Amino acid sequence: MNSNRRFAPDLIVEATSVCDRQCPGCYAPNVVSRESPLKLLAERPDLFLAPERLEEALLKLSPASLNWQTIGVRGGEPTRHPRLPDLLRCLGKHSPATLYLETHGRWLLAGSESDNQQSLLEAMRDTRTVIKISFDQMHGLSPMALREITGVLDRHAIDWCVAITEAREAAFMIARILCDWISDDQIIFQEKVTTAQRLIRPHSAVIRTNGQIASEVSTRIDFQVSEVPTLPPLVACP
Repeated sequence: MNSNRRFAPDLIVEATSVCDRQCPGCYAPNVVSRESPLKLLAERPDLFLAPERLEEALLKLSPASLNWQTIGVRGGEPTRHPRLPDLLRCLGKHSPATLYLETHGRWLLAGSESDNQQSLLEAMRDTRTVIKISFDQMHGLSPMALREITGVLDRHAIDWCVAITEAREAAFMIARILCDWISDDQIIFQEKVTTAQRLIRPHSAVIRTNGQIASEVSTRIDFQVSEVPTLPPLVACP
């Protein structure tokens, strides 16, 4: 019997379309940039979900909120949003059983500290957010880095799990062996898909970066071959 953790969100919140990495096979219509998040927010606020717009969308969905057990916050890379603590606290008021934050986790590595890291960690702890860390071929995180990231979260008493996205079970098992120190109930196996029709769909809704309510997550037209849009100046991401 498969004892891996399940991820079946009722609501997905797209916090930002900005990401600091360009992972092969990513389906999200990301804007790749390593510019200062605060500078980007000032110059391109359309790339970030405003807490006020999130609250407006939640109010529109309020009749359904009584049934929200799981909320997922994603990007882009959601930790690139300078006001992510405000978004998490806004969602926390709706008391979902589980609030997930999907991230590559590199912002927790030594030397990658950001100005708002402490306030973000405090918001995660206060809202009992579960950090969902991507660990697979596409995201390219090393086992050593994963240990460092989870160690930081443990020291701050923040719950976490690891998401492995692979097309085949054999590839999943390779990644699973590389993090065999993690229990099965902290591992999520997500099938890597190649068409938008097979992407995960929340039971209730998606709140887009512009605050609009949709039924499906945002994708590039063809996320197998389309180029990832960039903000000048383009910084090559390893």
